[in-house]
Amino acid sequence: MTRQKIVPAVVVILVLVGVWASSIERPSATRTTTEASATLPPAAVSISSEVPLPTTTSGPILITATFEVATATQFVVVPPGASTDAPLPTLAPTAFTPVLPPTVPPAAIVPPTVPPAVVVPPTSAPTSIPNPQPLISDPSISAAEQNVIDQVNYQRSLTNLPPLARDESLMLIAESRAADMVARGYFGHDDPVTGLPAARTQAMQAGFKRAGENIYESGAPLSDFPAQAIGWFMTDAPHRDNILHPVYTSIGAGVAANGPQWILSLVFGA
Repeated sequence: MTRQKIVPAVVVILVLVGVWASSIERPSATRTTTEASATLPPAAVSISSEVPLPTTTSGPILITATFEVATATQFVVVPPGASTDAPLPTLAPTAFTPVLPPTVPPAAIVPPTVPPAVVVPPTSAPTSIPNPQPLISDPSISAAEQNVIDQVNYQRSLTNLPPLARDESLMLIAESRAADMVARGYFGHDDPVTGLPAARTQAMQAGFKRAGENIYESGAPLSDFPAQAIGWFMTDAPHRDNILHPVYTSIGAGVAANGPQWILSLVFGA
């Protein structure tokens, strides 16, 4: 078969294929439907040749066919008994409105309220002990103080040591020490503010080169208090050493009431 005969045959075949594709019956819906073929163009077949057909038999023949087949069909459900001649409704595209999360303003950050720092000026601690002040004399307390001094000298006599002389400056220091412990509510040799040994510091300020102190507190009756205090001092080595120290030459004793208790300060000096 010559090429001139092949070309028309191919064209005829392609046209038949296009007609056959447009005539294919599509499955109907289970309900009464009508096809909206008015809005969709029928299948079409167009043939275009890029190169004109030659009249000679030499060389290949190029045929290009372009097929445009409409395959989309719109189905509309028609209720039973309704007319099928009514125009098809135009379906408007459904507008899509995105749902955005609500905009929540960020919480305001409130800085914490910090109270201003209170600057307290430093309080310089005193470096010295104030001078002792004279106290109101009580005959019973004065007698108890003298009894203490007598008890000390008795213990010294048992070891052949000379008696200690009563010194009024040491008496004033001892009485002030006993009253100060009652007034400020402490019991100790060191001043609670300065930390200095109060009795020794005051004795040095009074002109003594060496000083020591014994303190005692008890709820015994005042009449028994001196003997009880000296008896306990003699059982404790540091307190006993002060009483029997051969270097000391002077003594002072101070007794003060601390509620039901009695406080004794016994000051030695040399």
